[in-house]
Amino acid sequence: MKNIAVIADTSGSMAEDDKNAVVRYVLGSIANLREKREFSSYCFELYEWGASTRKAEDWDNIKLNFAGRADAEALGEVLEEGDRSLLIISDGNFPKKTIRALKELCLKYRTAAVSVGMDASRSALKKITTNGEVFSVTEIAAAIKSL
Repeated sequence: MKNIAVIADTSGSMAEDDKNAVVRYVLGSIANLREKREFSSYCFELYEWGASTRKAEDWDNIKLNFAGRADAEALGEVLEEGDRSLLIISDGNFPKKTIRALKELCLKYRTAAVSVGMDASRSALKKITTNGEVFSVTEIAAAIKSL
């Protein structure tokens, strides 16, 4: 079984320009992929990462709150230890301090990123991924398989 923690950036910047709708679209795509045989060996956990940072207990009925800031330390505290990969869905618009902390956190995990929004900082997202690879929202299956 391949464990993947899906990290949905729900910080304030994700509330702009319909990025929140794109995040919901990506999460819906992942929910659909979970039902396909090709992805039956994957176990997905969903984490909301913004004003509140928490693990979602009910994937299908989660209410995302797009506000606040994404704090790398808070994310590190809620991620359960163990063998897993991270799939970060974000615009990458983080302060430098957060990027540094994320880089350190992501060293513990195989990490891929999906960029959201026209103003996405792909360079920031590349810095926190394992292979420097950033995927678009239409490449969600490829992003998962890269892990």
